[in-house]
Amino acid sequence: MQFHLFSIGCIIEISKKIYRIAVNEKPKGGKMKKNIFRFCSLVLVVFLLLFSASGCNGEKVTEKYYDDFFGSSVTAVVKGENLSAINAAWKNACEYLDKLKSKISADNAESDVSEFNRASFGDEREIDKITYDVLNKAKAAYKKTNGYFDPTVAMSSDLFGFTSRFKLDSYIPSTDYDRNQNKNGGFELPKEEYVSAFKDLANFEQVLISSHDKKFAIKKDCNPVTVEEKSYEQNIDLSGIIKGFAADGVKKIFDEQNLKSYYLSFGSSSLYLGENSQNSWNLKITDPLSKLRASLGSVKIKNRFVSTAGVYERNYTTESGVFCHHIIDPHTGRPAETDILSVTIIGGECADSDALSTSLVALGAKKAIDFAKKNNELDYIIVTGDKKVYTTLQLVLASNSTYTIVAF
Repeated sequence: MQFHLFSIGCIIEISKKIYRIAVNEKPKGGKMKKNIFRFCSLVLVVFLLLFSASGCNGEKVTEKYYDDFFGSSVTAVVKGENLSAINAAWKNACEYLDKLKSKISADNAESDVSEFNRASFGDEREIDKITYDVLNKAKAAYKKTNGYFDPTVAMSSDLFGFTSRFKLDSYIPSTDYDRNQNKNGGFELPKEEYVSAFKDLANFEQVLISSHDKKFAIKKDCNPVTVEEKSYEQNIDLSGIIKGFAADGVKKIFDEQNLKSYYLSFGSSSLYLGENSQNSWNLKITDPLSKLRASLGSVKIKNRFVSTAGVYERNYTTESGVFCHHIIDPHTGRPAETDILSVTIIGGECADSDALSTSLVALGAKKAIDFAKKNNELDYIIVTGDKKVYTTLQLVLASNSTYTIVAF
């Protein structure tokens, strides 16, 4: 079976265009009717998965969906397994995902993350164990990447227009640093004083977590910053690791039901590919320079997690021609200046590779390759702007590809 990395994301984007044509909407501006869009998206995703499953030697295929987990749909496709076990696993998985959303999502005003973001310097808050576990994973990634993975870039992400409130159908400026959207759907660059001040809020070491007697807590140890006579507190955003963390948890739930032949998709960034009757999955890697998200090549894998990050998924260009993407460099408070287009990491736990893939993009090719060589328990596919693919795998380029493979 072939599985195209980012295929579901591409199908949803196509469904948006189909919907806009159907209702005679322009791509920019105007409010999209969410229920109709979700229906169009679901129909196309189901079509994709059924089409993908058509080569499975007649095995029964069951599809399960979870709508809107941190901006992405979660899909599970299970082959030739006991239906009662699948239903039991999926019920537990949905409850697990619900709990993660309720505790980690900054869009939920009552979540542990929202409570922390509203807190002042020196405040301590009790948190759920699952929040503590996610933060512990994030702390390990922060240390391993020398601070390049840092959830406290949240205010800088918001400054440049890359938090969830900018994904709404109708964006309205609501803070002193917000700018109007330009005709391309992006923004002009923020004022330098905000960039500099919000950079000072990025220090994950000043987010203190503790556990004692089965109770868990988080404390804010970062001083606020002041810009134009207004104070701003440190915030955290765990979206850079949460899909991978969730994928690890759902796999564990599936393992408890003894399910083996399946794949899990958490949108365009995190996958798990289990066993396959055809021995391996043929994972197609997206060409970051292709507007149609064509494949640049493929690699065969099974029983491994896959995480990908890139500068081409969420980005905009200012009217003055400056390209901005969602991966913030904590050391500058700006979108990372990098020669990397995308990084795919295969293996290990998905939470770890999720955080690492984002960090390696920010590092740039030379440092990312050095990191990969030192951490060779994982496999890597690093795609650069000069159309080179640095990889530790036996990647087969597409017949029409103009990329060059560089093994390391």
